[in-house]
Amino acid sequence: MVQVRFKTQGANSLLGGFSSGDVARVNADFARHLVDEAKVADYVNQPQAEQSAQQDTKPSRRAKVSK
Repeated sequence: MVQVRFKTQGANSLLGGFSSGDVARVNADFARHLVDEAKVADYVNQPQAEQSAQQDTKPSRRAKVSK
């Protein structure tokens, strides 16, 4: 579950009404929809997948071995 904070007011069939500053805990797909597609919320804590992706930004030092 991911926590989001709304930055506008509105309503949704899953959550009901929400106002700016309200916080909700929803599944990752729905959180992504609210933040990235509907743009009505921001993440309170960055989702785990994004955190690990940012930590793995170092390029690999493995050399390709050609045969």
